[in-house]
Amino acid sequence: YGLVGSEMCIRDRRIWAWLLLSPGGSTARELCDAVGITKGAVSTSVRLLEHAGLVERVREPGSRAYRYRVREDAGRALMERKLEATVEWRAMAEEGVDLAREVDRDGVLLERLAELYRFLEEAQKRMMEEWSTRRGGR
Repeated sequence: YGLVGSEMCIRDRRIWAWLLLSPGGSTARELCDAVGITKGAVSTSVRLLEHAGLVERVREPGSRAYRYRVREDAGRALMERKLEATVEWRAMAEEGVDLAREVDRDGVLLERLAELYRFLEEAQKRMMEEWSTRRGGR
């Protein structure tokens, strides 16, 4: 689940936005009512958001119901997903360069693309380290 904002469907984005506006979180029923979708659709979306590390499920005190809320480290999780995607794109571009060499082709555009993704990967890693330092390792 390399979920990043651009890969979320509109339903997931609406749930994500609602949860960002709900500091105490929301139950599945509250999400259904707020976003105007079925409980099954809510279940699918929150499961995807949970798996991506953006949302957590907590038991409501004195109830069997769960509340869904944005994880404190959700921003970091989003950036980590973006970094994973960058690493995958870099690897694909590098494989393309290798393939071009095998068939005796130039591969200049693929090499430039691989270079761009290497640069982005290094920059994203530095940004994540700096962010972690600013947040005191959190």
